[in-house]
Amino acid sequence: MMREFVRRRRRALVVMGAAGLAAIVGSRLPLRSALLALGLKTRVDVTRGFLLLRLVHPATGQDLFLLGTTHHRLFFDGDYSLWHVKAALQCLDVDAALVEVLPEDLAAGREADGPVEMPFVIGVARARGLAVHGIDARWNDGWRARQDRMFASLQAAVVGVRAAVVVCGYLHLRAFREQLLGAGFRDASWGPADAEACFAGDVARTLPRGFRAAVQASLDRARQGRAGHEPFAGAGTDWFVDVRQRVLAAVATVAEDP
Repeated sequence: MMREFVRRRRRALVVMGAAGLAAIVGSRLPLRSALLALGLKTRVDVTRGFLLLRLVHPATGQDLFLLGTTHHRLFFDGDYSLWHVKAALQCLDVDAALVEVLPEDLAAGREADGPVEMPFVIGVARARGLAVHGIDARWNDGWRARQDRMFASLQAAVVGVRAAVVVCGYLHLRAFREQLLGAGFRDASWGPADAEACFAGDVARTLPRGFRAAVQASLDRARQGRAGHEPFAGAGTDWFVDVRQRVLAAVATVAEDP
């Protein structure tokens, strides 16, 4: 059974990676902006269950979940949406959430200057009483170096933490899993059916308080040339603005928590 699970996961990751490459090649966006714009372009019944992974450290018992998002597509895709992510965050027995936001942006209240769904993730996590840590890194010297810096931040953030969930774009999942395996973690007894059970949870379809304000503030900064780190500079700025405008329109009638 474990062999079949590994085979299916590899197949799903290959399909997701191929879909991502196709999206980049076919996109008019700059490569770096396109990487952050990617979403699922394949069968959700094959892939969604692989967007929530679980690893444990046999020596310490530390429990880490990896929850992949499709960034702004979460606001427009009913097959994998904000509500699936919210259900997962409310399902998992964790003490902390590590999010794809620059630590300095998180500290300054600029949660929407990275992936636009992160203010939603942060709000849901904080409403649960979870500690929230930003682990994103700048794109100064490419994807691999950025991934390595993100992993270093992940390792620092989970010191002494019983259990945590890492919430990031799904293209990071494979790299984080490999890095965690190299650091002594092991795949838990957990599969797509367990992930689907979390995604299926019944949740209030409301936004965290302040979500719109966070996205609007990011949009305003972008228009002034002050929002977003390197992937959104230059030719990517128009895309950055457009995504935030479309997200705000998509949630215009969705209530925020009091």
